[in-house]
Amino acid sequence: PWRFDSPRLASTSWGEILLFARYAPNPYQLAPDWIDFGYQKVINLALCSLLPKSAAVYRLAPWEEWGESGAGAIQLVRCFEGSAGDTGFFSVTHERGETESNSWVVANYTSTTCQSHAPWIYGQMMPSHVYVFRCRAVQAGNGGSGSS
Repeated sequence: PWRFDSPRLASTSWGEILLFARYAPNPYQLAPDWIDFGYQKVINLALCSLLPKSAAVYRLAPWEEWGESGAGAIQLVRCFEGSAGDTGFFSVTHERGETESNSWVVANYTSTTCQSHAPWIYGQMMPSHVYVFRCRAVQAGNGGSGSS
């Protein structure tokens, strides 16, 4: 299964639920199922630490869009540019004075000297910086969500 570290939820005025969380291009469960569960945990944790991470916003789809396997339940909207290494620990709040619930102020930290392919554990040892930005969701023509 996929792993969404440090998740933060937000909802739009038209009822979409967005998830701000760490983005990992690989599933967390990489160890073979035939290995003892205790060893699986160690292998998965080690591999998770050695693979790259980023930060992203996702859409939590209504159950009708999940599909038979559930693969469509959480849909990637976009990754945040410039997030790499040790990243993806969001703080999210509505923008001050915003009358609709479609704009947020988002704070996230990221490694400042890593490239996007750097392992997460490498980013842990590098300098990091907190970035604060605005995120606005716009309703797509087909009823889905987007962000800008």
